[in-house]
Amino acid sequence: MTLPALPEESFQRVLYVVAHPDDMEYGASAAVARWTARGIEVGLSPAHPWRGRDAEPSRGDGSPARR
Repeated sequence: MTLPALPEESFQRVLYVVAHPDDMEYGASAAVARWTARGIEVGLSPAHPWRGRDAEPSRGDGSPARR
């Protein structure tokens, strides 16, 4: 199913949420560039904090989530 395009005149702000910070360069980068060029405010938010590819996942307090 394809959703119809939302007319860019109908919004002034966008929150772009991605799974990992390095995902921001992929996917919607052309749309983000177009929106910012047109004066639309774009916020970027990774849903998962970046600790590096080989980092152990943590519980949020710095302790490892698995041992």
